[in-house]
Amino acid sequence: MNFFEFSIHAIFEHLFGWAFDRRDCKPNGGILGHLKTWSGTVELTERGSFHGHFLIWLLGGMNPSDIHLRLQKDFEFELFLFLFIF
Repeated sequence: MNFFEFSIHAIFEHLFGWAFDRRDCKPNGGILGHLKTWSGTVELTERGSFHGHFLIWLLGGMNPSDIHLRLQKDFEFELFLFLFIF
């Protein structure tokens, strides 16, 4: 395992609460709660160093279709979401 892999494993295991041996979230979760799953890709920069892009799904989080429907029906939710994003 190289240093980049070690770093990613450390971040996901200790901050996000992911158990790589079980491929599942640890019982206590992590700093964002419990992860349902995650996906990522690794690239090289122009200088030749690795960096990654990751998506994480939180357990109990809304899926995009549910968010879209709620945005159409609930003005307070729409305001809260846009204030959070921007």
